[in-house]
Amino acid sequence: MTSENFRILVAATEKTGNTWLKLLLSQVYDLPTPYIGQDFSETEADSLGNRWVTHQHFMPERPLLAWAAATQTHLLTMIRHPADTLVSLYHYCCNYPDHYKDDTAISRALAADAREREATANLPHHVVDGELIRTLQERIMCDLNISISWINSGRSTLVRYEELRANPLTTLSSLAASIAPVSRERVEQAIDACDIKVLRDSSATDSKFFRRALIGEWRTVLPVEILRRFAEEEPFRSQLAFLGYEVELDEVAPKQVRRGQTTNQPPGGCFDNGVPFVPVLAELLQSVAPEKRASWDAILDTSSPDCFFNWANASAEEDVLGAAAIPRITNLAAFVHKQRPDLQTAFPDIFDLNRLGYAGWFLRYAAHRYQLDRSFLTAIALSWIGKPAGHEYPHSEQ
Repeated sequence: MTSENFRILVAATEKTGNTWLKLLLSQVYDLPTPYIGQDFSETEADSLGNRWVTHQHFMPERPLLAWAAATQTHLLTMIRHPADTLVSLYHYCCNYPDHYKDDTAISRALAADAREREATANLPHHVVDGELIRTLQERIMCDLNISISWINSGRSTLVRYEELRANPLTTLSSLAASIAPVSRERVEQAIDACDIKVLRDSSATDSKFFRRALIGEWRTVLPVEILRRFAEEEPFRSQLAFLGYEVELDEVAPKQVRRGQTTNQPPGGCFDNGVPFVPVLAELLQSVAPEKRASWDAILDTSSPDCFFNWANASAEEDVLGAAAIPRITNLAAFVHKQRPDLQTAFPDIFDLNRLGYAGWFLRYAAHRYQLDRSFLTAIALSWIGKPAGHEYPHSEQ
């Protein structure tokens, strides 16, 4: 029913409805759904054939964009309320812990909460107020930038999960019209075949994977502190605003929230704003030329615009794009890269071809690896969206 050269790639943040959209389009266009690896390879993509629909959490890096243009691949990106994305990711981690055995931060968080999760096992949709949900919220901070990057690229068609869930016929018909028009009957058949109950009961799928698919589940299951982080702390607040969402705290009692990433923080000195001065910052300081170090009279003082804290978060001095770069590679991030041959191999050109990939790695793993407060990640995350919360962004009903 479509041409022999017909490919669709859904590239977006995980747990935003990518699998559901893929299955819907598979039904609409009678396409196979092959797996594609996490690291984009033109050779692997070509090996899938000429007709398929698949999904992966790719960044819009130049090799992928060039391949997609050459093959006329349709690029789609899902968007979902980050708080609901977090709920979905939490249950996915609980249901598939073996998928995270090589992820130190999540494995430790799973172990830390194991006893309490076991005690509430009879509550299938309960979210334990513990280490795992906080670790995953920090992970979400990084992973949101996948969809955000695609929005910024302007190269993919955006699909909002809430609209697809609430009005599947209208939303899917409109999407199909932009790809390759089909009959209303074809769209209705696809929606029926991919109903959440049908997918959950199908022998071809894992029933645990398709859980509830609710809109706004976060309102009743997420801990207050997690909601407050989304509503008040950066970069969450601005990321939500950019994507067109918000978290309202009108009915939440005032509560003091600790700054930044407070779990597993090491003992020792702190900046005067309370952020821990961890060993990698001491190493960064020692790498700076003596004359520049001398300009920072009090290393732990953050009151001056030219202080060490702000310099560590500023655009790397080697980056010719400076503050205009999206995303920003900070002086701290560039220093970590210089100290790690493995990162240099994986991301050889962090100021150009591998900028997106390395910034994503830093947000995802550096905090746990180096015990960094979130304040050393926020500048990078905010640079992805270009504007702070308070500006006008496209809004979605939740």
